[in-house]
Amino acid sequence: MQRRLTNWIESYLHFTRYEESPTRFHLWTAITIISAAVNRNCWMSRGYYKIFPNLYVLFIGPSGVGKSTSSGIGVEILRETSLKVNIYKDSITSPALMNFMSQSKVVCDLSDGKLQEKTPVLIYASELGNLLSQRTGVRELTLLLTELFNKQGDHEDTTNVRGKIKITKPCVTFFACCFPGWIDEELTSVA
Repeated sequence: MQRRLTNWIESYLHFTRYEESPTRFHLWTAITIISAAVNRNCWMSRGYYKIFPNLYVLFIGPSGVGKSTSSGIGVEILRETSLKVNIYKDSITSPALMNFMSQSKVVCDLSDGKLQEKTPVLIYASELGNLLSQRTGVRELTLLLTELFNKQGDHEDTTNVRGKIKITKPCVTFFACCFPGWIDEELTSVA
């Protein structure tokens, strides 16, 4: 496939140059979207393990500074691509995330003719308080997201209710926005 842009981040910043959100939000949106798009297709070898480019990015700022607007532009661009990255938006529980990811496995043809199975997902919350709350089980969800951050192999979970769920080579990118007060007042009490 022929490359269409010489530098995707520069092109994205040029595309969003007249949008009122700060450039730093657009820059980190571009980096996060690349992270989700690339997923397990590239990595850095650390000898005993690989580092994948998945990111967990959080925009923190007062209302009206463009957090959700700038992040939403990038998420919509990713959604409109032909890439096989499933996007989960806003409120979620650990069981729902496990179920979503177990149904998000993709199979890709590698250049050597072999098939690769993986589970690339983007979890997006335009307001982090909707994602991490007492009603969604913030403690369990935080532990699961931590476990999935740089998982080298498959992730398996077994419960009496759901039975066994397997997530094949997960690659989670996390992208959310919140108010500074939410971090101080809510996150400490629920995490």
